[in-house]
Amino acid sequence: MAHVLVSKFDDHLPLYRQHEIFERMGADIPESTLVGWCGRAMKTLSPLIERIDADIMGSDLLLADDTPILVLDRSLRDKGLGKGGKQGRIWAYVRDQRPWAGASPPGAVYRFTPNWKEEYVLNQIRDHPRGA
Repeated sequence: MAHVLVSKFDDHLPLYRQHEIFERMGADIPESTLVGWCGRAMKTLSPLIERIDADIMGSDLLLADDTPILVLDRSLRDKGLGKGGKQGRIWAYVRDQRPWAGASPPGAVYRFTPNWKEEYVLNQIRDHPRGA
């Protein structure tokens, strides 16, 4: 399970590719099973994720940046439009007080948005105690 999660979230290896890799190794783990495992892991980890999120986003000082990512959209693939990819964005909100001798440990929160519209970022910041 840890391998699947690290491969997906840290190594950016989509589940359909992991399924193909496992299949070549002789372990036929259906993609739906991998999806279920990831969903249950996220549900199990959600209290920890929420606590980290509240702690980081409640900071006095946050750094923010975004990175474009390819998001699979099977409906596009089913229509014959290539692999079915479209662009989304991952936002990183980072707390790092070390340069100012702050006491809080560094940390990061990541959020997905389907595009670069400012409303998404404003809503993400506004939803937290020290928000805009």
